[in-house]
Amino acid sequence: VVEFTEIGEVAVPHGWASRPAGIDLAYAMTSYSIQGATNDASTSIVSTGVSAAELLVNLTRGRDENVLIAVGDQDDEFGAEPADIAERVAQTVRVEDLRTVAEQDSVAVALHHSGMAGQTLAEIARLAPGHDQHVIDRAVEQRVAALRLGVEHSPVDRLIEVLGARPSIRWQAARWDSLATDVMPFWDRWQPPVSTTGNAGPDAALGAVTGELAATHRERLLDQIDTYQRSRNTVEIGL
Repeated sequence: VVEFTEIGEVAVPHGWASRPAGIDLAYAMTSYSIQGATNDASTSIVSTGVSAAELLVNLTRGRDENVLIAVGDQDDEFGAEPADIAERVAQTVRVEDLRTVAEQDSVAVALHHSGMAGQTLAEIARLAPGHDQHVIDRAVEQRVAALRLGVEHSPVDRLIEVLGARPSIRWQAARWDSLATDVMPFWDRWQPPVSTTGNAGPDAALGAVTGELAATHRERLLDQIDTYQRSRNTVEIGL
């Protein structure tokens, strides 16, 4: 059952929802990829075969709210009442199993308590001193994954100012996507001021930064963007 603000509740038959093309989980992430991330609220889909590791992750991603949607092999497998669902999930995983998983993935637990989960790369760098490198690496990995997911679903106008419109030719589009997922972490880490000039070209649109490391990162990106644009122009002229 899916609840919408405007139209109320819509019941989705299990047989339809389980088809490959049934429901498009456009903004969903796997339990593995979301480990250590923290959000205000979390909604997870679990089946009767959920592992202790998955359930631990699903139950601890939200600060204020964690919702589990249980999906069985048949429409009536869990029963109609929430209590039936809770009992079935409880039968699947023991509390002792959850403790064991927490001990096994100590990095995820440490990240959850570090304050770095879900933060920008700039904030992670600020909070990093004093934390284990494995925890820092996990925080960076998850933040970059989130930025890439955002590029895939809703690229910001600022990216178009830097790279131009996303090409329709497949190999050029793949190159554009690759550059976009490099530019977004650059902005997230160094946070240069947003250009207000409009159509000023990649150099101005990328933004000014200070510090040797940031400047080196910026120059490397500009070289990659220049190579991409020259290859794109060559193809267009050839056509």
